[in-house]
Amino acid sequence: MADLTAGGTGGAGLGTRPARYALITVWALGAVNGVIAGWMGSRTDLVVYLLALAACVALTGRGDDMLRPAAAALVAGAAVSSGVLLLAVHPLPIGFWPIDFASYLIALLIPRGNIRAATIGAALLLGAVPIVGLAQSAGADTIAKVMVVPVLALIAGVVWRVILRQIVMRERTHRSRAAIAARDIRIDREAAERYRAELDTIREQAGPLLRAIAAGEPLDPALRHRLMITEAAIRDRIRSPGLAHPTLTAAIADRRRAGVRVLLLGDSSGTDGSDGSDGTVGDELAATIGGLIAPVIDGSITIRAVPRGRGGAVSVLLSAPDRTERLLMAADGTVIDRR
Repeated sequence: MADLTAGGTGGAGLGTRPARYALITVWALGAVNGVIAGWMGSRTDLVVYLLALAACVALTGRGDDMLRPAAAALVAGAAVSSGVLLLAVHPLPIGFWPIDFASYLIALLIPRGNIRAATIGAALLLGAVPIVGLAQSAGADTIAKVMVVPVLALIAGVVWRVILRQIVMRERTHRSRAAIAARDIRIDREAAERYRAELDTIREQAGPLLRAIAAGEPLDPALRHRLMITEAAIRDRIRSPGLAHPTLTAAIADRRRAGVRVLLLGDSSGTDGSDGSDGTVGDELAATIGGLIAPVIDGSITIRAVPRGRGGAVSVLLSAPDRTERLLMAADGTVIDRR
């Protein structure tokens, strides 16, 4: 199944050594039968069988796709020549094997994918039978009986091609669904791992304070201040995970301990990204923001991820009693605008 449904296959398994060996074996048995029946009594008969052998070899050319036009033309030409040459030197028989075998070879071009060559070859071979039959004054029943096997072979070739296409479509659909399911499972697992890692980080941040409170430590101003800083840090991780960077997080915590109000807005997954950013705060940007907010000793700081398409990555608003300044920065830390 895997060989037949491989991407791009149109060969129906005919471009393999087993297929070649099988066809040559059938040809050899037919040749032996011809010798026994006395149908190979002349050089012309030998040429008929050799043409059929050449068509077998060309039809089973290695590959998992349709034959090249030249190879397909060789198959059709050799098979038609074999049948026509036989009809030219023998009275129209009923069930003469080389005619049937030539029709098999042409019909097998259909599942191989060479529909045009098969159509032309079938038309020439089937057209030659009644022409030769009428020239030999053969009866209509004789002509019809000779054409039965070639016609059935062509029908079988068409059915084979249709069924193969359905098998390939179903297999590809199954593989696509399996790939989608595997991708969804992988995404779910990665999300669960990130969720667990985030909970572990939050537990590390909040755990010591919660244990201190549970142990009966009084809620004095110092502890309340530590709780406020920890709560803000956890809120930042939940609400703005894309702005999380160790350097920036440390700088923000330092300013909060100094009494400065720091607010994070949005997620940097919506940043512009036009300057090479991947939607997260990098080292250069984090260092630049940390340097900007380090001198702030009062007022408030608002760090906002800029939505995609706004020409920047992060904006920083510094609000002090005596002045207000807004800076727009690119993902590499360059200050684009300052006002």
